[in-house]
Amino acid sequence: MTLNFDDNEKQKNRIDYLRELGLNALNSYDGTFAGLERLDRDLKSVIRSLDTSGMSAWSQWLIGPWGQLEIIYASALDENRSTLAVDEILEIRSVVSELIEEFTNPKNQAVN
Repeated sequence: MTLNFDDNEKQKNRIDYLRELGLNALNSYDGTFAGLERLDRDLKSVIRSLDTSGMSAWSQWLIGPWGQLEIIYASALDENRSTLAVDEILEIRSVVSELIEEFTNPKNQAVN
């Protein structure tokens, strides 16, 4: 399938919109367990949408840091906790910072 100019522009606009959604989710994270649940869900949606928008290489890269957040969330759920440990909070902050940087200045973004 050959994309014409309008299709390319639509794809770029969609990707820009998804990047904005990802940044909003990351910047809205409040450091709480409930906030982590929202962040996990929102990033999963953004990553899936990027994957179906011709950005599968970038979405595959994003799965790594997002997966770290999901593991922390799943671990707390498995242990019936509704609060995060200090080491988890520090790891989440690090991953969130990494993802904010990637969504702001993509280094791993490549159109497939």
